[in-house]
Amino acid sequence: MRRSLIRLSSSETGRSIWEDIKKRVTTGKFLRPEDVDDVSKSPAKEHLWRYPSPGDQPEASVPQGDYEKVFNISYYDRDARRHHAKENVDVEVKVNSELPPTPGATYVQGEGIKGDDFHAEERKRRAAHLSALETKGAKE
Repeated sequence: MRRSLIRLSSSETGRSIWEDIKKRVTTGKFLRPEDVDDVSKSPAKEHLWRYPSPGDQPEASVPQGDYEKVFNISYYDRDARRHHAKENVDVEVKVNSELPPTPGATYVQGEGIKGDDFHAEERKRRAAHLSALETKGAKE
């Protein structure tokens, strides 16, 4: 008795799988058969058309007026009729020693921040030292 129940259930399972495959092939919905937003638009008894349909949409309101003012779609448009004069603002100039340290600049204790001018002076000092060594070596 138990064997027949197993056979019966397996045959029903096979039949239901076959029916499911047949349904998916005819509808075209393989991955998600319960998908509400049917992209494939396969034939069905009921279609969910978009609302409002293209024939029921209201007329577009097209602006009327001066062409250059109506259709100006610049992102940051400035109105030239209200041109404001720019003010000249005096900016306080800071010395290198007052500025915060920046990458590539060297800070010397007691002297502040030294940038390119420090490196130029260092090169001059090294060149003078090398020339002094050469003259000293030439004398000996």
